Amino acid sequence: RLRGIGGRPVGDARGQVLPLFALLLVVICGFAALAIDVSSAYSARRAYRSVADAAALAGAQDLYQSGTRVISTATYAKARARAFSSVQAQFGGTYACDPDGTLRTCRLTGADGATYKVAVRSPLAAGTCENCDPARSVGVDVARLAFPLSFARVIGWNDVAVGAKAVAG
Repeated sequence: RLRGIGGRPVGDARGQVLPLFALLLVVICGFAALAIDVSSAYSARRAYRSVADAAALAGAQDLYQSGTRVISTATYAKARARAFSSVQAQFGGTYACDPDGTLRTCRLTGADGATYKVAVRSPLAAGTCENCDPARSVGVDVARLAFPLSFARVIGWNDVAVGAKAVAG
């Protein structure tokens, strides 16, 4: 047999485990960090869905008027305002809005300093929702435009947009 430096046989694989272990440890830690970032983003999405659901239900309550099928533009505006005030009550903070006919889009800076985009629509376009009357429904979109990531910054991802939608009628 051929002998190398230190008297070991050539082709001896001893000492190869440590570099492989170090490499795999880095990979496993990376997957764990990614799992933490992804789970926190999904948790935030669940919370935003709850906010959007509550806001859509709050706005849709104004659209129910017994004895009539006609809904005035003032009633739609009141429903959109109530839906947005529900979102604001849950996030706190200040906002700037752009009312535009059937849509009210606002940028909300929450009490935590985060920026959210909130869109409230009523009436909805035909075919927008299943099993509901679009004329008596409210749609709410809530999105945090820059949800901060912790561990993904190592690979260059500082933040990601996270949001949810809800319709009630």
